[in-house]
Amino acid sequence: MRTILILLAILFTFTGKDPMAIDHYGFLIDGKGGFFILGADGIDLVDKEAKVIRHHSEQLLGHIESMDRTSFMRIMVFFSEVPGFQILDNTLSPHTEMVDLNLLGRPFTTLMCTSSSNSYWLYDGVSFELVRIDSKNREISNSGNLMNTIGRKVEPFKIIENANRVYMADKESGLLIFDQFGVYIRTVSITGLIDFTVEDGVPYMLTAQGISVFRGKPTDITELEIELPSSVSCIDMDESHLYLGDGKRIWTLER
Repeated sequence: MRTILILLAILFTFTGKDPMAIDHYGFLIDGKGGFFILGADGIDLVDKEAKVIRHHSEQLLGHIESMDRTSFMRIMVFFSEVPGFQILDNTLSPHTEMVDLNLLGRPFTTLMCTSSSNSYWLYDGVSFELVRIDSKNREISNSGNLMNTIGRKVEPFKIIENANRVYMADKESGLLIFDQFGVYIRTVSITGLIDFTVEDGVPYMLTAQGISVFRGKPTDITELEIELPSSVSCIDMDESHLYLGDGKRIWTLER
């Protein structure tokens, strides 16, 4: 195990560049060296120098709770107060009108992410179900009541699909993993999970203590030997970099 930790330690090193100073609640990389920044009044597309290239806001629709990236060309934004969602392109131009989930008979949706084949995953906070729907609101998959399946209350705050798996961050338990049909597989027990991202089917889980990596087996959880900046709350990554944000600054680590 110690050998694995050493190998992981040299995979990520802070760049010599100072962190980018920008206020944010969350962010996603844009694949071109810039970022999609989730702020108090919408989303900004910024370059690597934090210069705003494009702003998107739908004030009448309320607060944007989260963003999800199907690809660098397609971003989904979720409005928790409606609830509803909208698809944007890589310039933050609307690709669709906002979809009101109340009108689709799904008023208790608390989380969403994109899926393959123009479909979506949503979590129903009343029935405790993870549901996959297509673009016409036809149900493709349903996990069933997760309280019955897992045996405890589920309070998720983020979901991501990656490499035919669905990952759901739960406040108490850690990271719940499902297959592409919404069938529960396992829980990766992580205390104090703040945020996570997934790269090529490997989850990178952020806590106040550090970043843990899960590589498939129930006991195969390792920690990156990185001294994190204080109060880090956001994480994203690509094949060459890891990005960390604390609400005021975004750091870049090279792999």
